[in-house]
Amino acid sequence: MPKLNRLMPGWGVAILLGLSSIVTSFSNGGLSPALPNVTVVNASDNGFNGFTPQQVQHAYGFDQIEADGRGETIAVVSAMDHPDAAANLARAIAEFHERPMYGLPGMKACSMTAGPYPCFEKVLLNRKGESNSDWDMETDMDLQWAHAIAPGANILLVEAVKNTIPDLIDGAIHAADLGAQVVSMSWGDYEFPAYLQYDALFNRPGVVFVASTGDEPLTTQYPATSPYVLAVGGTNVDIAPNGTWKSESVGPGWGGGSSTYEHDSLANGHLRLTPDVSYGAELAFPVYGTINGSGTPNWYLDGGTSGSAPQWAALVARVDQLRSGHPFSSMELRQALAAAGAPPVYEQNFHEIVGHGDPQICPTCTATPGFNVSTGYGSPIANHLIPFLATYGFPKSVP
Repeated sequence: MPKLNRLMPGWGVAILLGLSSIVTSFSNGGLSPALPNVTVVNASDNGFNGFTPQQVQHAYGFDQIEADGRGETIAVVSAMDHPDAAANLARAIAEFHERPMYGLPGMKACSMTAGPYPCFEKVLLNRKGESNSDWDMETDMDLQWAHAIAPGANILLVEAVKNTIPDLIDGAIHAADLGAQVVSMSWGDYEFPAYLQYDALFNRPGVVFVASTGDEPLTTQYPATSPYVLAVGGTNVDIAPNGTWKSESVGPGWGGGSSTYEHDSLANGHLRLTPDVSYGAELAFPVYGTINGSGTPNWYLDGGTSGSAPQWAALVARVDQLRSGHPFSSMELRQALAAAGAPPVYEQNFHEIVGHGDPQICPTCTATPGFNVSTGYGSPIANHLIPFLATYGFPKSVP
């Protein structure tokens, strides 16, 4: 079982790290997580240019669905120990007037088993309390935007011992053992044959594992390539000030393509294609925290498929809430999404994204009508997609 300490969160690796940097990092014992392209802004300034949670909710239709994830648990799996994760989440909730969570500073204590709910709970597998500023930023992004999209859901933060595939997958399985119905994984590594052994761990009834495809154009990474994981790619979305969805494009080129090793039973045994779906990923999502571990906490803009995965995890939590105790597995959800992405209901459930990526970064990144390896089925029209998925496979009334 290889322990390759070369793991990357889903941030823009291709832009920030050249091949020589990767080789040097490997020879030094492991590649550190890539840094995001961030712009520091103050969310209270009138000139704030990022999307608010309310704008994103409206753009994708979440605010037209009553279900908010209540009764479901989203697990965010990250690495190392982020000592300020709870405080930063509480600050983001206060800034955007979101639903408070128990277990955060200033709120009553809670537990996943006894409540009160919605509950935030942290499980630290790294007992040494080692921290890493890059993973702190990843954790802040995931927590704050999972809650923004599913404010009624519980959030379980599971912090793995190290930033290796074995350790992080151990964290993901631990999260499922603790009762999470949806597990968000905004990290990955280049595909490697030995990783196939982990697929069986993701084949778990009643649990959806969600992974980002990364930010290297047309590049595949594990665990997103596992057929038992929902792979989420990125787009550039244009949202009007009133929250109206205006358009969505391929963007500079996010991760995706044909797997080298994984075969997919949903594709008649052919090689696995990723992503399954996509979501806005440009640097327009405000996150509260400390950049690169220096200075005082502030607001900055983050993006990449790191933000896409937890927001799709939040969508799944809202779907599971409506399925009356019949939560999806990853494979069941992928099958349901294939039905949602088929004629004649496709255009009701997804924003179809067509066109080309940035010619300077990825001249071959092209999204054609229907499913494609740049954007999958596209981004969600949640007010239609959530009811469709909630009733898929059995009759169920949807409020």
